[in-house]
Amino acid sequence: MAADHEIHTLVGAYALDAVDDLERVAVERHLAVCEACAAEVAELRATAARLGAAAEQAPPPALRVNVLTEIRRTRQAPPRPSFRERTALRRWAAAAAAGLILATGVTAYVVQDRRIDRQEATATSIRDVLTASDAKVIVQEVQGGGRISVVMAPSRAEAVVITTGLPESGTRTYQLWTIRGGRPSPSDLVPPGENTQLLRGLASVEALGITREPAGGSLVPTLPVLSTVRL
Repeated sequence: MAADHEIHTLVGAYALDAVDDLERVAVERHLAVCEACAAEVAELRATAARLGAAAEQAPPPALRVNVLTEIRRTRQAPPRPSFRERTALRRWAAAAAAGLILATGVTAYVVQDRRIDRQEATATSIRDVLTASDAKVIVQEVQGGGRISVVMAPSRAEAVVITTGLPESGTRTYQLWTIRGGRPSPSDLVPPGENTQLLRGLASVEALGITREPAGGSLVPTLPVLSTVRL
């Protein structure tokens, strides 16, 4: 059974049901007496559920109708067309296809597919961080309200940042900072409420900070720093 000091490294894997029976018993025994870890498991499970809830978007009914209409309008090629006829036919088909794509908005679906691919790749990376053997969880309160939870996987130089309960701040926005050698560098913007983000390239990062900045973010942090998470 896992030792007490190892339990925190199993929280992410436990939330995704990626532990064996002995590890599960150890984590559940720890959760019964540790409110912070129990809350963290709940947040990680909610995050995993959101990642897996991406809805598919069906093509509009008009797309099928337009394709079938074009098929009915298209004259069939002769049984044995000449080279010139085949060339002309290919050119006509290419032009017709291009026109059909533009007319039916298929281009929008191509863009959407690429966006979904990127989201799926990010979701996979997030799961890999949460289940990494060396993952550690750090939870801290944010000055002014809310909480920031960081699941750091040193072997991947990546971290999952989960913010919850950040209050609305008018025209201002929250911003993350990566700190190297005591010097902060601007990172991702963070919306209020609940949010999950993946940060990469953290090999030499000592800490993460969060501040409240003007809309669009800043190049230099506005004091005070609302929370600093030591990695």
